[in-house]
Amino acid sequence: MDNLFFCTGMPRSGSTLLMNILNQNPVFQCTATSGLLEAVALVKNNWESWPEMRAMTQDESNKLKRYVLRAMIWETYQGYSKAPNVIDKSRGWLAEAELLEWALGFKPKFLVCVRPVLDILASFELLWRNKNKGIHPVPQEISNKALWQTVEGRCQVLLRLDEVVGSAFNRVRDALARGLQKQMLMIEFDRLTTVPAAVLAEIYEFLELKPFEHDFEHVLQTTHEDDSAYGWLGLHDIREQVLPVKSKWKEVIAPFLTPDNLKAYKEQNIFWRAD
Repeated sequence: MDNLFFCTGMPRSGSTLLMNILNQNPVFQCTATSGLLEAVALVKNNWESWPEMRAMTQDESNKLKRYVLRAMIWETYQGYSKAPNVIDKSRGWLAEAELLEWALGFKPKFLVCVRPVLDILASFELLWRNKNKGIHPVPQEISNKALWQTVEGRCQVLLRLDEVVGSAFNRVRDALARGLQKQMLMIEFDRLTTVPAAVLAEIYEFLELKPFEHDFEHVLQTTHEDDSAYGWLGLHDIREQVLPVKSKWKEVIAPFLTPDNLKAYKEQNIFWRAD
């Protein structure tokens, strides 16, 4: 393995599609949603709870922690990957950008998939209506029974700081505020599905790799996930052909929102373009 990159960003924003497009190029191994971040966080957050680590000097402990985290992150794919360039996908990586730099010894690059917040909410709403409703409750429904009974309530739940949309939104916004722009390539869902060749050219330039001619008419799904683990059906399914996706928030959720909530969501809609 020569390079390790990271794919992150917002949900329902094309990260699964992007990973499968890039997997057409044999120089890449792009993952499904990776659990590596959770393993790294487990070690980081519990390191000082072990008496053997507390018994070491602080310098010795930090040095060992760095070697352990580096091995977990880099050596995982050094032995596992058959390709020289790996892209590990997890929406949480941006929150650990500084940890990655400390452990790996270089500034990591992030492909950040983004989409207007209103379109993300509409996509979740349609996914729930078409594939989940009447079959089994999603986790958010179980823990927020009253709110989940309305479109507006479902939007409010998903945008909470500890929920799938709100947490991802805040990670991306915070990374931009922390000054990580040079390490982040923002990949807008609308552009990926409308002008994929142009977007892929930007990705290869950002990653400093030789361009590759991709087939956007026949994208084989090479990453697979059992979405029942997340409680949502069809969460990571992709279409074989890359085609523009019509924005549907105006008919799917806008009529059900209070004017104040609609105004607030519009103000956050394309936050990554703000100065």
